[in-house]
Amino acid sequence: MNQANIVDTLIKDIKERLTLDGKNRVFEEGKELSSEFMKEKAEPEAFTKEFLIDKILDALGLEKLPEKSFETPKGHRSVDYRIKRKERMFLVEAKPLNAALFEKGKDSGVNQIKGLFKLAEVKENYDFGVATDGLRWVFVDKAGEIVDDLRLEENFEKVKEFLVGKEKVVSPKTEEEISKKFYDWYNALLHGGRYKDHENRVKTVAEADCLVNNVIGVKDLEEREQIAQVVMNRLIFIKFLQSKGVIKEDILHYLSEVKEDILTLKLRQLFFGVLNTPNDDRWDVNERFKDIPYLNGSLFVHTVVETKNINYKVKAEILKKVMEFLDSFKFVHKEQFENESSIDPEILGYIFERAMTATDRKGTGAYYTPRPITRYISENTIYPCIIDKTNEILKTEKGYKETELIKDIEELFILPATTLEEIWKEVQEIRILDNACGSGAFLLAAANILFELNRRIDDKLGLGNSDIALKKWILMHNLYGVDINPSGVEIAKLRLWLWLVDSYEPERVEPLPNIDYNLRVGNSLIGYVDISEFQKAKFNFLRAYKRAEGEEAKELKEKINGLDEKIMKLLNPNLYLKFRAKKIEISKEEFLQLKPFHWGFEFYEVFDPTKPEEERGFDIIIGNPPYVELNKAGYGYLLTESKNLYDEFMKISIKKLLYPAGMFGFIHANSAYCQPKYKALRSFLKEYTDDLTIINFAIRPQPVFKGVMQRTAITICKKDISGAKSVKTSRYIRLTEESRNKILSDPPIYDC
Repeated sequence: MNQANIVDTLIKDIKERLTLDGKNRVFEEGKELSSEFMKEKAEPEAFTKEFLIDKILDALGLEKLPEKSFETPKGHRSVDYRIKRKERMFLVEAKPLNAALFEKGKDSGVNQIKGLFKLAEVKENYDFGVATDGLRWVFVDKAGEIVDDLRLEENFEKVKEFLVGKEKVVSPKTEEEISKKFYDWYNALLHGGRYKDHENRVKTVAEADCLVNNVIGVKDLEEREQIAQVVMNRLIFIKFLQSKGVIKEDILHYLSEVKEDILTLKLRQLFFGVLNTPNDDRWDVNERFKDIPYLNGSLFVHTVVETKNINYKVKAEILKKVMEFLDSFKFVHKEQFENESSIDPEILGYIFERAMTATDRKGTGAYYTPRPITRYISENTIYPCIIDKTNEILKTEKGYKETELIKDIEELFILPATTLEEIWKEVQEIRILDNACGSGAFLLAAANILFELNRRIDDKLGLGNSDIALKKWILMHNLYGVDINPSGVEIAKLRLWLWLVDSYEPERVEPLPNIDYNLRVGNSLIGYVDISEFQKAKFNFLRAYKRAEGEEAKELKEKINGLDEKIMKLLNPNLYLKFRAKKIEISKEEFLQLKPFHWGFEFYEVFDPTKPEEERGFDIIIGNPPYVELNKAGYGYLLTESKNLYDEFMKISIKKLLYPAGMFGFIHANSAYCQPKYKALRSFLKEYTDDLTIINFAIRPQPVFKGVMQRTAITICKKDISGAKSVKTSRYIRLTEESRNKILSDPPIYDC
């Protein structure tokens, strides 16, 4: 049976088996199925299983195991289905159509599943449970927490992803508990502090003993922090490579037992002499390292700070503690979730977000963005952008009438193959920016959406590109990020590389792409956009560098850095003189500490002055900018037309960085829409945007950012200098623990 229309077919079949009154009672009034509603009498649960649940499970290729009864303190308890798919098993409790799955009492579907997961045998052998009446599917993780509550007709793809795909059935609460343990431990080792070990014993790492303060030979604290962070990032990456079987030996365990006086030397050889050196160019390599593949990518190249402090060392004692810490957790592939010590790339991302925002929140107004919001904003900017580009091709090149244009992303896949191939070329050239990228949460959400689309298009056209090839293209050509915090940019790169390596198999390992010049450190609010008077030498170097390896990559990087230095000596004084001409008192040293970022130079290919002006700029800008009143920001006095950093981010993004008709999506403080002093921002949005959507969130019962009493809003719009013609908004949305993920994934909005 074709999976695309399986649900419609099955429901149509069930309706034909019901009486006219039964059809009305079940599908119109929502009554629980009864045998009196059927043309041929049957037991309601058996009917539901035979004509709906069994057929769904069969269509998805799931193996039904023999029935089993579990022993409980109060007797035996059976379950309707034990299901196996590859290495994972799960349980399904079935009820008749429209049965009350959440009904009080131990016999309701949800409570039966929760009860089973109190048993050690079930927790040990089954990954999750499902309570279903065929039309409604409630997923419960092994901790007994509700993960999702889905309607089959509306969410078949999500149900399918949980049952047979890579979607992990684990509640945010469980994920948060795991990440808290890992984060507290990780942060204590990095900066000092308390944490709980796997036996929940409270331990302490003194500040003097932490990784940052045990980088020897580096006086500057910020430089020590950067070196400590990059060493930690490399070790985490190696741990994940081990979990994938890319590195077959337990290298971290081996290193933790190496003598202290040679540990730093062994690490340097592993980082630079092995992982960043092609096999044929290696010499005098440790026997344990000889089968480790060459990975390229700037993660295993000396950073600028490392080059400046080339003889730095890290004390062996703290390095051993870090490696023992990483070794104590089980790093797993995305679709696995094995136990309370399991860490996957998504949980690592959550941890990195916490690590970033915990240190930056006070000074920069940075907050961890919940995953449903990064997904929602990314979908609602990427999909409209692709739909617009598709319709432009259909109108101008294919002669489609207005009524024949597509309105939904799914309609893309019913277009003729030759047309879809042309559209794919446009999709491959989309440029997405997060200009306050932090540790890369929005970039990762955008990467996932682009990958899903590329994978489906590639499969539809039968092109045969691997997941790795598609992900590499996305990293090199579609994603751009800027942040003022160097550690944030390093973590963002690590997360994107982990996302790529998640598709690696031990027998197929490819070098990592160079993405240093897609993710940059700088101040997004201060710098030139148009640099048409400067040459495009950097772009020519960059194009070659992204695919270069080994010595060629090293030489190109040196040329690019040299060119950067020369151009900055031209651009920065020009900008400094402009500020002084405006009577702004600032010293040259203070000005350079602001880390000016010159968009037209750093991302030449996006702002290429040889292109027509209407073709310059990013297709999409998304993110969560800092929320800081300008009078509290160190450089607020330079931004005279705004009231808050997020205000300035919005204006610069839409007016200067987006191409005409580009899509924009931010989550920000909702003072933009309710305080008089932001009237200029509201007028700006009316003047420069169309298809404006505004979603407002209350702070009670729960704020969007947990633990931060900050009212927020999402703004999604299209750049259009003719002004806003269409506006949608929401009421104040109130979140609870139970509803937050569902509401954040699809907030209710209304036409104004």
